[in-house]
Amino acid sequence: MYDLYPDESEGILDKKFAKLVNKKTCSEIAWSIGLQDHLILGNSKKNINKNDEKILSDACEALIGSIFIDKGYLNTKDFVLKIWKKKINESSIIVLDPKTKLQEYSLKYFKRLPIYNLINSRGPKHNPTYKVSVSIVDSKNYIGFGNSKQSAEQDSAKNLLKGKKIY
Repeated sequence: MYDLYPDESEGILDKKFAKLVNKKTCSEIAWSIGLQDHLILGNSKKNINKNDEKILSDACEALIGSIFIDKGYLNTKDFVLKIWKKKINESSIIVLDPKTKLQEYSLKYFKRLPIYNLINSRGPKHNPTYKVSVSIVDSKNYIGFGNSKQSAEQDSAKNLLKGKKIY
């Protein structure tokens, strides 16, 4: 990633890398090269479809590992860059979510992570609403709401960024 994007920050490279090697992307790559047609399945599984992300992504990783063992690093790099070319080009557009933006800002300027606190959750178990606060060094608490703790944290981070005019 560094060779492809030498001017990008470590945070952006990390996001691009994570998106390129996640289960969904690896399974899409496996499907695109027809790897499903070469898998030997057990008795409980008759065939593979695109929804079998775990099987496909594991097979993709195994193929790459096999190429590395058999042909070495440079051939493996060439193979990965070739079959990932479209996904790599798509990775040039990265939108950071508010929680990630706030974390990167806080680490850069204060060397500390934001502090999130669950204030409460209300409503029925099948449809709760969470209330979360977040603060960074020298800030007040900003409140966020969501149907999950994570979405409430995202909302509180967005509110802090907006309140402190951090873009």
